[in-house]
Amino acid sequence: FFEENKVDYQLVPPNVHRRNAAERAIRTFKNHFVAGLCSVDNDFPMHLWDKLLPQAELTLNLLRGSRLNPKLSAWAQIHGTFDYNRTPIAPPGTRVLIHEKPATRDSWAPHAVEGWYIGPAQNSYRCYKVWVLETQAERICDTISWFLTQVTMPVPSTNDLILSSLLDIRDALKHPAPASPVEVLNDTPNKELNQITEILTNIVRQRTELESTKKNVRQESVTQQTPNTVPLDSPARIPHHPEETAPPVRVLTQEED
Repeated sequence: FFEENKVDYQLVPPNVHRRNAAERAIRTFKNHFVAGLCSVDNDFPMHLWDKLLPQAELTLNLLRGSRLNPKLSAWAQIHGTFDYNRTPIAPPGTRVLIHEKPATRDSWAPHAVEGWYIGPAQNSYRCYKVWVLETQAERICDTISWFLTQVTMPVPSTNDLILSSLLDIRDALKHPAPASPVEVLNDTPNKELNQITEILTNIVRQRTELESTKKNVRQESVTQQTPNTVPLDSPARIPHHPEETAPPVRVLTQEED
């Protein structure tokens, strides 16, 4: 076929997979997918491994750069920018609790059912694909509780929460809702409010910088505490032995003969 259509090609040496781009891409995907399987819950049913393939393909293409434009990911090159706010993702194979809406559950029924997170629902806004244990089928849901065992869920620090609350209070007082009982502030309260917000914001930021500096100092001190090893640029130590004088060599003379 190639010769008939005058396609310029070369054969890959046998048993040398790294010379074949397709073989190298398969190896990269296998390593990525195996790493995802190692991060699932210990009780995750492995017969659902194929349900994790769409998220594995998504995350791999988000990590890989595009060959046409190295500044873009492979996913962005084809599908556009990925919006994590519209389509949140989580570690695959995580045990979850799915909230049952009041219209679909009985009066005295539990408010949630157990399931396994298998990937994002890309066609639904901020929804997830979950394998429900009770029905043994997929379900798209928007309200779930996570029970992570392999990773730790990131949480904001106290300083971040305080700073975010201060900024929210300032914006709420500056731009009150139409039905709000709070009146729009004039120039003097606005100026005083900005001063208070700036003072508290600077305090929180200084404390955050101080904590990060202390953390860096602790890391540097740990790195400096290395075991007793010989530096690479120091001359090798050779054990010292006292010089031993060899006995004189006896040569027979004619008189001794």
